[in-house]
Parts: sequence; structure tokens; C-alpha cells
Amino acid sequence: MGKTYCFHFCRQNHRLTKLWSKKRCRMLRKNAKTVAIWVLSLGALGLGGVAIAQNPDQLRRAAFQMSKTAAEQGDYLDAVEALQPLADAGDALALYGLGVLYRAGGKDLPADGKKAVALFTKAADQGQAGAMRELALIYEKGLPGVEADPAASRQWLDRAANRGDALAQMTLGLRYAAGQGVPKDLMKGYYWLTLADRGIFFDDEAARRD
Repeated sequence: MGKTYCFHFCRQNHRLTKLWSKKRCRMLRKNAKTVAIWVLSLGALGLGGVAIAQNPDQLRRAAFQMSKTAAEQGDYLDAVEALQPLADAGDALALYGLGVLYRAGGKDLPADGKKAVALFTKAADQGQAGAMRELALIYEKGLPGVEADPAASRQWLDRAANRGDALAQMTLGLRYAAGQGVPKDLMKGYYWLTLADRGIFFDDEAARRD
């Protein structure tokens, strides 16, 4: 039943088949688990296939939900497949999400620090503050295949904090308060920690849309 649903879903919705290649549609037909994730995603949104295909934002949200569900189940390759078309189209949040997956790695997806940095950099260049923060963390200590770069780490952390990312603001505030990697400055520490308390997390898709 899942294969038949996906076959008609892919054939009848031209915008979907443009975004998801024929190869990925075949993957959906063959992969019952992925089809189930799609159905759950659509059901959670209260949408039918036609509504999804006619509204790019709803299709986008369904892809993020599909990726999240797959990752929670440990199916990192499926999580990557769900976001790849959006990332290929230049979606900053999808690039960030793929960066997180490749940085962490999983049972079916080897961690790849270089690929994660490349994805985060593309997202950060579009102003995605979560990606800026991730680059700061990576360059602070380095990863296999990625050398530590304290100067780059500080620059990315400053950019993320100034962009409004609460985690970056909190990290910067604590560093100023403790004099860790920066001259100790209690006023700056207080300033950034106060901003962090009212800030937002740029991992959140809602923040991306605002």
C-alpha cells in the first residue's frame, strides 16, 4: 500500500518530482520505512499530497519533519536524503541540518568533519546563526580532518552572537565573565548573558521563518 501511495504521490505532483528526483521517488517506493515517515509527516501537518505539492512551505516543513523523525530513529542516511534536495536548492536551514548530521555521524553515516564545515559555511554565508555557532565550536578544538583555528572560532562566535543566537551569546558572556580566551570583562559578560536570556535558538525552523 505504501509503495502504491508513493508512486501516485510522486507521479501526480509535478512540483514534488522536480524537487525530489526520480531516483529519490524510487527510493521512497522501495523503502517502506521512509514511506511511513512521509505519511506520518503529512498526517502531523493535517495535509494531503496535493496540498503539500501546491505549497512549497508545507513541503519544506514535511521534509524537515521527515528528517527529524528518521534521525531520532537512528536512520541518518534517510535523514540526509530528506534534506538533500532542499540543501541542493540552497536552503540555509537544510544546509545547517545536514551539517549537524555529518558532524555527529551515526550507525549508517560516517562522521565527516570536512563536509560538515563546508555545509555550515554555506549556511553561515546566508546568515544562518546556528551554523556560525557550530563553526565556532568546531574551530575551537578541531575535528578529524579539520584543524583547530582559535581566531576563526572567535570570529564565528562573535558573528553568531551578534546575529542573535542565544547559545552563542551565552557562551560569549560566560567567556567574558571568566576571562576564558578573552580579557575578563564583567560588564560584557553581563551584557551578553542578558541578551542570551531573551534570545532565540537559530536551530529552530520558526526562527528561520521570522
